[in-house]
Amino acid sequence: MNLGVTHEAVVFLFSVLSGIFIGFVGDLFYLLRKKSENFRIFIDITDIIFWILCAIIMFAVIFFANNGQIRWYEFLGVFLGSILYKFTLSKPILVIFELILRIFFKIFKLFFKILLTPLIFLYNIVFEGIMCIFRPFFKMVNSIRGKIVKKMHFTFRVAHKNFRKR
Repeated sequence: MNLGVTHEAVVFLFSVLSGIFIGFVGDLFYLLRKKSENFRIFIDITDIIFWILCAIIMFAVIFFANNGQIRWYEFLGVFLGSILYKFTLSKPILVIFELILRIFFKIFKLFFKILLTPLIFLYNIVFEGIMCIFRPFFKMVNSIRGKIVKKMHFTFRVAHKNFRKR
């Protein structure tokens, strides 16, 4: 084999490997997108990050493997690598990463719960303290409001009777 053909085969192999890596990164972003379906801005940001990463990967392959010369077989290699990844490794990797994400979120929720428990306790103490101070005031305001509502109801009832008589 000629050194040029060997070099092109190596570049094609790197292109296939970068296609596999792009498929892998795409699956990671797919899982993140699936977990955050309700946040449209997050989905848009992850799409932008994904395409920037794809461009960086392609640039690196073209620049380092082929000295910046763009060849059609590099794009074919990326396409074939991503298809190869999609039909062979994608499902097992998605299952594994989904399990890892589920464990991570459980640990994160537990950590968040442990972190927030003292703050909730302090909030309840402060809120109960404030309510203890202002509770008599609230009772007085509610009592006055109740008396006003009763008088207004009586006034409207009398006015309604008088209006019907005319």
